[in-house]
Amino acid sequence: MVKRYTERPKTAYEHAWEIRDAYEYHEYENPERSRRFRTFLHGRVWTHAEGPKALFDNAVG
Repeated sequence: MVKRYTERPKTAYEHAWEIRDAYEYHEYENPERSRRFRTFLHGRVWTHAEGPKALFDNAVG
């Protein structure tokens, strides 16, 4: 059954969409969300001494 997972092209995407919806993740192709994300990162870089991993973790959270 697992071997046939990739036979239906949309299956993997559907599961990714379900995960995105369950955890309220957002696609950043949306210009407004992208701008807000960049603004967050820019402000965080200048006000905190965090490394890239910490910035990513905070952005995702």
